[in-house]
Amino acid sequence: MLRRLIWVLAAACVAVAEVPESLTPDDAVRLALENRAELDAARAAIAVEQGAALQASLRPNPTFSLQTENWRAWGDPSLRFGRDMNVFLSASQRIETGGKRRLRTAQAEAGSEVARLEAAVFAWELRSSVLAAYERARAADERVRLSDRVLANHRELVRYHRLRFEQGAGAELDLIRVQTALHRAEGARDAASLAADQARFDLFRAMGVSPGPEPVQLAPTEAPVEPPPTQGLAATHPAMQLAAARVERARRSIDLSAARAKPDVTPYFGYKRDGPFNSLIGGVSVPLTVSDRRQGERAGAAAELRRAEAEMRASEALIESRIEAGRAAWRSSAALVESLSAGATKKAEEAYRILFAAYEEDAVDLTDVLNAQEVRNETELLVVEARSRYRTARLNLEAALGGPPEAPSMQEVK
Repeated sequence: MLRRLIWVLAAACVAVAEVPESLTPDDAVRLALENRAELDAARAAIAVEQGAALQASLRPNPTFSLQTENWRAWGDPSLRFGRDMNVFLSASQRIETGGKRRLRTAQAEAGSEVARLEAAVFAWELRSSVLAAYERARAADERVRLSDRVLANHRELVRYHRLRFEQGAGAELDLIRVQTALHRAEGARDAASLAADQARFDLFRAMGVSPGPEPVQLAPTEAPVEPPPTQGLAATHPAMQLAAARVERARRSIDLSAARAKPDVTPYFGYKRDGPFNSLIGGVSVPLTVSDRRQGERAGAAAELRRAEAEMRASEALIESRIEAGRAAWRSSAALVESLSAGATKKAEEAYRILFAAYEEDAVDLTDVLNAQEVRNETELLVVEARSRYRTARLNLEAALGGPPEAPSMQEVK
């Protein structure tokens, strides 16, 4: 019932999309990039900033003014428009000084670049999270397959003892003990199956798609034997590029706020009709920067630059520490896989077979057989966990480095 509820929730929380019957890591990343609504929001944010950049590049519009004077509806003599009315027609154009339009455009373009890099960072983080979810789901499937093998072995052991008991060659207590071990194995298998369902739910939720009614096979994931180079890569990390873009935007804001402190000039020219007389008028309007010199804006821009620079330094330190930690974890997991590759599973299997053969000859106790079986099962699980840890460490190291834009190419680690 709980497993069915998990899949119902998965179908309700994510979009419907065509998922291949055999899902690879590349497929998972592709589906996530195609279906996650956050990427649509990120693309819309880029369009917003591009619109702001276009608006910032435009010059101020000219102003047309019409003014009339001497209107009256009383008095003697009465109003005669051509004799008594004063008419003013003028046009003005504000001229921005200090390169405001150029600096305003540069700041808006820097904002557009920040939005683009924010979308790129989200896509990179999404790729990393999907690959990590894929590995967890794949490892959970492997645990289920291991649980099935363990369960089959326990059932065979129960069948053997039931047959011996029925023939009068075995004790009932031994049958009860192996049946109890079988029940524990069945419980472990159910728990592994539920964990695998939850891991798949997390994977499909990360991809932003519905799992659909048909089961999906996860292709085996592989990991390269050698780690990628890790020297001098912090500067190329997507998060570092974003931090640098934010610093650049803050610097552009300082330049723009300084330019805005300079007053603009607005010349105007026009026509004046004073009764029967026609004449031209002209002048210039200049604001007096007596109290407002953009002090608050300039102070805020300077503080924003300091904040952006501090965040960039913090990001660099964090990335470098994650690279070092990721490299250490990768080496540790690689060493564990290498030590287990020397045939630990085969040795545990041989030990169990030898003890079982001795048990059939009444040379050892059932406890020794069950212990050997437990050691074999734990060894197989340890191998599964070690390889999953190895692949996860590789993904974490790749994420610390920034990761390639495409899904990784990997080689199997035996």
